[in-house]
Amino acid sequence: MSECKISSKDGTMSLAEFMERIRGNKCRLRRLFESLDWVIIEMYSVPGPVYDRVGSSSNVHENRLCVLIDKENEIKAKIQKVYDDEDLLHRFEKCLTEKELKVFKMIYLRCRTQEDTGFSMGVSQQCVGQYLSKIEAKWKKAH
Repeated sequence: MSECKISSKDGTMSLAEFMERIRGNKCRLRRLFESLDWVIIEMYSVPGPVYDRVGSSSNVHENRLCVLIDKENEIKAKIQKVYDDEDLLHRFEKCLTEKELKVFKMIYLRCRTQEDTGFSMGVSQQCVGQYLSKIEAKWKKAH
């Protein structure tokens, strides 16, 4: 994907960087759900307080349940970020025309070259390049 900008200067995420993150979200989401399941299982295995030893020196352990709840909230926030990225992608796709959407999916999601995209659409590489510049302009405006 040498046709696309790798990063932008103003600190916002470029379209190429965003799509790299989107492509990795499926695997990332699976790992996050596995971690969340494991944390929930650990929550059920946390021993309760022993009331006959309250106040003794043996009751100074940190509360493991609080640590697990914090970890659960952290994982849920990461999962929500993945869903927010997907929502942003769908909103961005709605603002593209039919041909721009086809070029967008072929270049950014399927990682095809401008030449392959132009050949499959029956247009020149320059036309595909013009579509890409329009797509990136819409990304900058929308993001």
